[in-house]
Amino acid sequence: MNSVHGLWDRQVEQNVLVTAVQGALARRSGFIAIESQAGMGKTALLRYAGDEARREGLRVLTARGVDLEREFSFGVARQLFEPALAAVPPEQRKRLLSGAAGAAAALVGQEYGPDAPLHGEFAILHGLYWLTANLCQKEPLVLLIDDVHWADTASLRFLAHLQPRLEELAVLVVISLRPDEPEAPAELLGRITTDHTCALLHPRALSEQAASEIVHRALGPEAEEEFVGACCRASGGSPLLLHEEVRAISEEGIAPTAANARIVEEVGARALSSRVALHLGRLPAEHLAMAGAAALLGEDSELMQAAAVAGIETHEAFAAAAQLAKLGLLEIADAVPNPKVRFSHPLIRAAIYQNIDPVLRNDKHRHIASLLVEQKVDPERAAAHLLRTSPVGEQWVIAALHAASRTALARGSPESASAYLRRCMAEPLEARDRVDTIIRLGTLAIRFEPQATGEYLHMALAETNDPISRAEIVSRLALMLAWQEHNDEALALCSNAIEELAPTHTELHNLLTAALLDMAQDDPAAYNLVKKRMAALLAAPSEETVGGRILDGLLSLHEAFTGADRKAVARRAHRGLGCGDMAISGEFDPLGAPRIAAYACSSFALMATDLEDVLPILDHLLAQAQQFHSEGDTVAAYTYRSVMWLWRGDLTEALADAHHALRLEEETGDMVNVPLALSVAVTALMEQGKLTEAADLLQNIDILQPRRIGNWFRVHECYGRLLLRQHHPDQALEAMLFAGDSFAATGGRNPAFTAWRSGAAECLHALGRNSEALRYAEEEIALARAWGAPRPLGHALRIAGQVAGGAQGVALLTEAVEVLEHSTARLELAHALVDLGAAIRRSGHRAEARPPLSRGLDLAHQCAAADLVEVALSELGAAGARPRRLTLTGPQALTPSERRVADLAATGLSNRDIAQQLYVTVKTVEVHLAKAYRKLGITSRQRLAAALQETPTHKSRSGEPLSPATPG
Repeated sequence: MNSVHGLWDRQVEQNVLVTAVQGALARRSGFIAIESQAGMGKTALLRYAGDEARREGLRVLTARGVDLEREFSFGVARQLFEPALAAVPPEQRKRLLSGAAGAAAALVGQEYGPDAPLHGEFAILHGLYWLTANLCQKEPLVLLIDDVHWADTASLRFLAHLQPRLEELAVLVVISLRPDEPEAPAELLGRITTDHTCALLHPRALSEQAASEIVHRALGPEAEEEFVGACCRASGGSPLLLHEEVRAISEEGIAPTAANARIVEEVGARALSSRVALHLGRLPAEHLAMAGAAALLGEDSELMQAAAVAGIETHEAFAAAAQLAKLGLLEIADAVPNPKVRFSHPLIRAAIYQNIDPVLRNDKHRHIASLLVEQKVDPERAAAHLLRTSPVGEQWVIAALHAASRTALARGSPESASAYLRRCMAEPLEARDRVDTIIRLGTLAIRFEPQATGEYLHMALAETNDPISRAEIVSRLALMLAWQEHNDEALALCSNAIEELAPTHTELHNLLTAALLDMAQDDPAAYNLVKKRMAALLAAPSEETVGGRILDGLLSLHEAFTGADRKAVARRAHRGLGCGDMAISGEFDPLGAPRIAAYACSSFALMATDLEDVLPILDHLLAQAQQFHSEGDTVAAYTYRSVMWLWRGDLTEALADAHHALRLEEETGDMVNVPLALSVAVTALMEQGKLTEAADLLQNIDILQPRRIGNWFRVHECYGRLLLRQHHPDQALEAMLFAGDSFAATGGRNPAFTAWRSGAAECLHALGRNSEALRYAEEEIALARAWGAPRPLGHALRIAGQVAGGAQGVALLTEAVEVLEHSTARLELAHALVDLGAAIRRSGHRAEARPPLSRGLDLAHQCAAADLVEVALSELGAAGARPRRLTLTGPQALTPSERRVADLAATGLSNRDIAQQLYVTVKTVEVHLAKAYRKLGITSRQRLAAALQETPTHKSRSGEPLSPATPG
């Protein structure tokens, strides 16, 4: 069996790679992972793929993970793209980094520092995606990444971000990795390699035939079979180790006889390390220093830099590198005037690195870091070396680590920023500096490891006795504990901090009170604590400070819950929104968590007032969250936007956003938004007639044992409505009453947030207890009138009309329609119209029933409320009409997402421009536009603007125009 391109026994893998390269040539994407233990030929296979791709004229970008640079933010991504951008003219580089790709510029050559633009991780991931898309626009692109088990976390996130978006790109990605590598980010690697887009290759051990041929070629045909067999067994089928064995056997002059077979295993065990040691032992001092310097500097180190670390002259460095390359230890990359060197295999670098005395290694890494700091190069390069040094208390080390942390954060890699700060903690810091560093660590951890945030802030709290410092820490820690459902501890910490704090520290009092208010939404104990101070808080003038704005945000939701003056609530909510962008930006923001809480609460309160369109506010929150990759913000934005879609009646959008939120919450373990997102998803599914799916979703959450209170009132209300639809009114009533008790326990009265009273009325009506049902319905009407928003009032009137029946019922339902007529609550209006039409029909006026029933059917169809559509169709049939199934056309048929894409396309933006602006892929834009064209009845972009202004029509499924209802 002959080797092909230096590969032995790898025909299966080569065939897969050739097919993938041909696919890329035809502009089809691909993703291949080569997974095996060290020495099985992964690197050789990557080189083979690269050679095949270059032979076909494809652009090939390469990178390699290095254990020394695991914390270097986007290090592997930079290896891929920096050389490609450096090799093109400035105008082309400008084009490649145009649009959304510009967010990645900070990683690939743009000046970094305090004046550089700050981007969060999502923006940079998005930017790298568009840079990849720009690079493959004219010619297919091949990305080859070796040893991804050593890649930095940020680069792995880029791969995970790119993977599901590859379909529309002419990009082939081939990676190699070792399984079960210690300290490798197993979760991220697992997500990448188990994705359905990934073809996984497992190079097997060499066959006996291939191994035997390798030995005979190296040692001659006279090699005896017993000796050959011993070589094969000792190598374990690893091509690298087998080659090293036979090389060592040849260099040591061991005869390949059966008698010497017994010593093969010993030679094999030390084959690689012994060859390296043997060569190093024969090298002159300057060559040995050069090898050590290259091992210390890591992958692709500059030859001149290695010379400086080795302490040798330039001409000696060139001679040393050439000799090391001749021995097969190093490879020299052509780069004028300063070439780069890399080791021919990571195991060789590891052998040389381990051969350096540990004390000398430590000193050399510190020396390299000091040189890099003096040269004012990338702070993270210096920090990568400081991570491998022991602490000695030098101030420049602390400063360098903090600089690297700021740089990593500006590049959107909070994990790397945290790694540098953790190393900083090992230095003998001043007490205040140590506490500040711990707080920074806690704030950073919110983004990628929320559970660790509490641990860090607890540590900071334990290390300070100053009441002011303790209050600052508690104001953040309490929120994190509450979000993780540790309310008792959070409440105790807040109460103690307030008692310790002097009244003059108003800003800290504001922040601590805001934390208590946040808990009071969930916890009756916290509510009872703040209830005593509520009158004073509400009467006090708002303060134009960050803490004052945050407090306003929390107070606005409390006032909305209790049903205070609606316009006053809106004014306070707007002040709460004024505390700034809620997503934690690239800068260190110690008030990130309180800001998130205030912004979310203000949005929710404002949404409940029905006084203005909150969509731009929620879109802004989501854009900020995506840009800065703050998962907590992202969950909050999706959750509250799902509520808004549900209240408007856009069930498809509501369900999509709720599912996004629930999926992210499951990944992060953050439960704070689960009740709200779950209630939206269950309600939307019930409206769509999918009761089984709704029930399955609720079964995943144990809401009854133990009974969850506080924010979970929404889930209990949904559970009650599901039980009622399943014809269990007695159990449904119990759930509704429990929801009401939970809401009241934290001061809640406003039916805008939970219509448990009308829910209870429906249950009592089903049980034949009409007088009780009317009492609950009338209570809800009174509360809804006091609040004044159309949606909750229209709902309360509708349920009261159902319960009352007869002429009174028709009157109540008529008022419900009038109240809802000009509101955004389309689905509630559809329900009111259908209920009104049904009530009129039951009163014997069939012809008068048809118009409201027809309008209700139209609206239900627009909202995708399949359950209500069936009711309306049935009622229209009973009213003597012969309605056909509807297909809505025109602008009102568009979902909000389709409308946004269509509106942008109508302004002249290209699909790529729209995709970049909306943080989606071109394929997503194409799908939305295709649906929009179909609903608008057009075939070209030129007609979009006019079609978006046209009056909607309804057609039967045959395509014929349809009147709302044909009389019987």
